[in-house]
Amino acid sequence: MASDTPRLKIRLQARIATCTLFMILCSAVGVAQERKFWPRDPYDVYELDMYERPRISLGTSYLVHQEGLKELWLKALNRPDPGLQRMVVDTVAIAHERGVPDLEETTDRMVELLQNPDTRDDLCRAIVQALVNMDAKQHAGPIGEFSKQDGSSVTTLVESALARWKSDVLVDVWLQRVREGTAGSVPTILAIEGLGELQVSESAEAIEGIVTNPGQPAKLRMVAARTLGGIRNEGTIEIARKILMQSSPFPELPAILAIELLSFNDSDAAIELLTQMLNAERTAVQARALERMYEIDYQLVNEQAEKFVGSSDSNVRRLIAQAMLDSQSVDRIELLANLLDDGVPSLRRLVSAGLIELGQKETLRDEVYAQSMRILNADSWRGCEQACVVLTRLDYKPSGGRMVELLKHPRGEVKVASAWGLSQLRLAEHLPDMVEHANDVYQGFKAGELTLAQREYDEQLAHLFSAFGDQNHQGASEILLKYVPRDDTLGSECRTAACWAIGMINAENPDANILKLLSARIRDVSLLPEREETRQMSAVSVARMKGESELPTLREFANPIGSAGRACQWAIEQLTGEPMEELAETSYTSGSYFLMPIKE
Repeated sequence: MASDTPRLKIRLQARIATCTLFMILCSAVGVAQERKFWPRDPYDVYELDMYERPRISLGTSYLVHQEGLKELWLKALNRPDPGLQRMVVDTVAIAHERGVPDLEETTDRMVELLQNPDTRDDLCRAIVQALVNMDAKQHAGPIGEFSKQDGSSVTTLVESALARWKSDVLVDVWLQRVREGTAGSVPTILAIEGLGELQVSESAEAIEGIVTNPGQPAKLRMVAARTLGGIRNEGTIEIARKILMQSSPFPELPAILAIELLSFNDSDAAIELLTQMLNAERTAVQARALERMYEIDYQLVNEQAEKFVGSSDSNVRRLIAQAMLDSQSVDRIELLANLLDDGVPSLRRLVSAGLIELGQKETLRDEVYAQSMRILNADSWRGCEQACVVLTRLDYKPSGGRMVELLKHPRGEVKVASAWGLSQLRLAEHLPDMVEHANDVYQGFKAGELTLAQREYDEQLAHLFSAFGDQNHQGASEILLKYVPRDDTLGSECRTAACWAIGMINAENPDANILKLLSARIRDVSLLPEREETRQMSAVSVARMKGESELPTLREFANPIGSAGRACQWAIEQLTGEPMEELAETSYTSGSYFLMPIKE
C-alpha cells in the first residue's frame, strides 16, 4: 500500500477514566458520555498553505511481508512442543493484526490442536484467544465446544464473540442459564446478549422476569430490557409502565429500564411515554429519552430545542444540536450559534462544522453569517474561535475587521484562529494592521515580555507571515527579514514561514543580501542544526528569487533524504532545468516476529 509522506503533527491524548454509578448507568444504556481527554494541540486544525506550495514529495513506500512466514509457522505448529506451539499461536495473531495475508492454513492447524484431547489446556486457551482476536467466525463451532468444556477465563471472550458472530453453538446453554437464574450476573448477561443477537423468542419470558425483578443487579436488568425490546415489541409499553412504578435506590434506573424496553418500539404510545420521561429530574433519563426519540425521528428532538438547549448535560445539548442541524431551519440558526461557545470542545466543533454546511445553502446563508458575526463580536474565547472557523470557511469577507481586533485577544486559541482566518480571507486592506501587530509581537519578544512558552505567538505569526507571502505584501519585508537569521528565541514555525514568505515577496526582485541569508539557513547543519522545515523553505525561496549564485550551496545539500534535501533538488530544477531525482518506491516490513525465516 503506497503512501506519501505529508507534514504531520503528533497529537497525544489520554483518556481519563471515571467510575461513578451515573457513568455506569449511562454507558450501559448507550448514552454517549462526553469523553475527557488531556487537551489536544489546539492549533493543529489550522492549515499552513506554505507546506503545499510547492508540495515536495519525499517518496512513497509500501508494506511487504517477508516470504516464508506461514510455512515456517506451520512447521513449528506441527512440532510436539507445546511451548513453541503457544509462542507461534500468539505470533500468528499478531501477524494477522499487522495484515499478513493467507493465514488460513495456520488457523486450520490451530483448530486441529484445539480439538485434540491431548493438547494442553493452556495452549487451547491461547488458541481460542487467538482465533477470536482474528475474528475466525468460520471456526465458531470448535471454539464454542471448547468453551462448554473448559469454563475458563476465556469464556467471556468466547461468548461475546459467538454472539457477535450470531453463532447458535451455545443457544441451549444460554437458554438454560437464563431460565435457571443461578449462573451469576456476568454469565447471565453474556447469555442474554447472545440470545438477543440470535432473536431467540423462547427466551422472552425468562428475560422479562429478569427485567421486572427489582432484586436483580441494575446492569443485568438493563441488558435484559434492551434485549427483550429487540426480541419482541408486544407488551413492552405495559411492562415499561409497570417498571416506572417501581422504587429503586438509583432514581434514574426505572426510567432508563423503561426506555431500553422501547429501543425498537416507534409506536405513538412509545413516543408519548418517551416524551413524558423528558420531565424527569435526572438528565441521564432526559438524554436517553431524547436519544431514543432521535432514533425514531429527529424532529421529535428538534421540537424540544428551546427547552433543552441550555441543559447542564452535554449529552442532552449534543442531541438537541444534532437535531437542529438536521432540521436545516433558519429559525434554529440562532440557538446553534450560541452553542459555538459551548464548554465541551467536541460539541462546539460539531456545531461549527454543521453551520459551515448550512451556510452553503442559499436560504440559510445570510442568517448563518449574521449569527456567527454576533458570536464573533462577543468576548467569549470559545465562541470567537469557532466563529472565526465558520466565517473563514464560508469566506465571509466582512468578518476580517473583527479578526484583526482579535489578534490581540488574551486567549491563544483566538489569536491563532483569527490569524489563520485572515490568511484565508486574503483582504489587502487589513495587511498594514497585520504587519503592525507582527511588529508589536517582535518587540514583545525582544523586550522579554513574551517568551516561547507562549507558543500561540509562534503559530499566530506563522499564519500572518504566510498571508504576507501569499498576498505579496511588500510592506512586510522588514518584519520578515528579522525572522530569517537564526534566532531561536523568536519561535520555529514563524521563522519557517518568514523564509517562505520572503521568497514569495521578492520573486520578481532578487536581492543578493536576502539570498545570502537564506543560503546560510540551508547550510546550517551544525551540532544543533537549523530546523529542517526552515532549511526547506529557504531552498524554495532561493529558487523563487532566481538565486543562481547559490547553486553551489543547493548542490552541496541536495539529496533524496529529508524535506530540505529534496527542496534543494527542486530548487536546482527550477533554476537550471535539471530534473529532480526520481525516488523509487521503498518497502517496509510488518515488523519482526518470534520466529522468522533466515535470509539467505
